[in-house]
Amino acid sequence: MGVLAPSTDEEEADRNGKNPPPGFVLSPAVGVLVGVVVALVVMALIIVVVMRIQSPPPPRRSYFEEEKFK
Repeated sequence: MGVLAPSTDEEEADRNGKNPPPGFVLSPAVGVLVGVVVALVVMALIIVVVMRIQSPPPPRRSYFEEEKFK
């Protein structure tokens, strides 16, 4: 097993003497933090949707009950 060769992009950057500008390069800690935040937001949305589905609909007066109160 030998040393892994760099990819073609890295070879071209070395030949040109410049490195490509880093895009969204995140440290693993930031990636984990973003993942946890996204997971919490998704769980909160799911809980809100489930609670709304399970909650009984608000009591609505029928047309005849509305006429009684007039």
